[in-house]
Amino acid sequence: MKKIFLYVSILAATIGMASCTEDYTDWADPQHNEQESPLGAISATVAAATGEVKYETASDDVEFVKFVSAPNVKEGTVAKFTKLVINETEEVAFTQEGDVALVKKTDLAAAVRKLYESQAYTSRELSVVANLALVGPDGAAVPAVAAPVKINFLPAPLPASTKDSKFYYIGTSQGWDMSNCTPLEDNGDGKWSTIITVGDSDWFKFIPQSAVDAADWKGLYGCAENGSTASSDFIVYEGESMKVEKAGTYIFTLDVVNFTYSVIPAKAVYFIVGTPTNWDNTIKSAFYPTTVMKQSYTAYFSGAWDMKIWASADFGNWNNCIGTVKDGDNSSSGSLITSGANSFASPDPGYYTVTVDFATYTYTWTKLDNQEPTSFSRITLAGDFNNWSDTDMTQVNPHNWSLIGLVVEKDGGLKFKGNASWDVNWGCEADMATSYFGKGVQNGANIVVPAGTYDVFFNDITGEFVFDKRD
Repeated sequence: MKKIFLYVSILAATIGMASCTEDYTDWADPQHNEQESPLGAISATVAAATGEVKYETASDDVEFVKFVSAPNVKEGTVAKFTKLVINETEEVAFTQEGDVALVKKTDLAAAVRKLYESQAYTSRELSVVANLALVGPDGAAVPAVAAPVKINFLPAPLPASTKDSKFYYIGTSQGWDMSNCTPLEDNGDGKWSTIITVGDSDWFKFIPQSAVDAADWKGLYGCAENGSTASSDFIVYEGESMKVEKAGTYIFTLDVVNFTYSVIPAKAVYFIVGTPTNWDNTIKSAFYPTTVMKQSYTAYFSGAWDMKIWASADFGNWNNCIGTVKDGDNSSSGSLITSGANSFASPDPGYYTVTVDFATYTYTWTKLDNQEPTSFSRITLAGDFNNWSDTDMTQVNPHNWSLIGLVVEKDGGLKFKGNASWDVNWGCEADMATSYFGKGVQNGANIVVPAGTYDVFFNDITGEFVFDKRD
């Protein structure tokens, strides 16, 4: 037995040294490894200690999984759990009594909440993998791993008020006055939103209709940490107040199904990172809105690990990408997540428009009928700001262009031009004083742009543009 462990140790050290000599450079596509068995592990058998855990009735410490057997172990061998992993990714803390591993129900609830980004009152079937060490009478330990076991978990029920017919914003901007709450609009799928202009340090909560009717200050929806400035998080019933630090116009969204909320600027600028931009976290290439929350991007996609998305505030931060649960997901439509996200892809190689609804975090792919769109060697801006001469944009990927830090010294009009020629030009009746995006058409009107400094983005297939004004 001791010789076996010596050989295993040498092999592990050799593999470790070999792996440390390899430089990992593809930071744009972070490594993702499946749950691995301990080196040299033998198979063991574990079973669910309980078929279903109901948070509401479970004890604080839940009997979770139990050791059943392992082949050819000596009499007196003791099984010690070393790791519990749920759904391949989420490790949960545990204690052990005899052959049973116990988890705190609060830890289990937190793990499930994180896995599903939801507090919905719905049963979840969890796949639990247990790693163990089998410690013999002589103290020698053999690693063991067991096949996954299935355990159902039912979270705590949500407040009855989540079934109310109306919900509201209440906070600093409206004087914390229950008689003057700002109503949220029903978006469907349990999501309610409103657009509000607030000042600096705007404190707020959400309030259901039943709490308004009863003037019940305990019935408000808050968060875990007082003054949290998170752009999205889980709701805590009777929780603390959230805060928006910087004055501006924001979209406040309450999700009463998953019991979450989000606060995003009404000028919501999102950026693609992926194969069209060579996974370069310094290249800005914006999505093009049709509404503030529904935005799209048209380009050639390879059909393999094509893209992730950054919100403007998270640009360049690989930890805060928006993507899919499954790495390389090439479904024609699906859902997106904002934590631990993987890249997703077009259904097959070709020119596609990917459309994202950032209110519901869903997406769809639409293949272009024209798979050979006209290419331009130059896209320029001409207008009052440069006396109608040509200012070149940079092609960040085929058919998508940017001009970072455009200075417009006086209010005026401008247009986009193809190959610096008026034969192909794009304009429309849009005023960037009241919007920040639009869609140009051939020989359209001059686009009105107030004085300021802008990051400009343009797509020569669709004619869509964004003028992201700097503060």
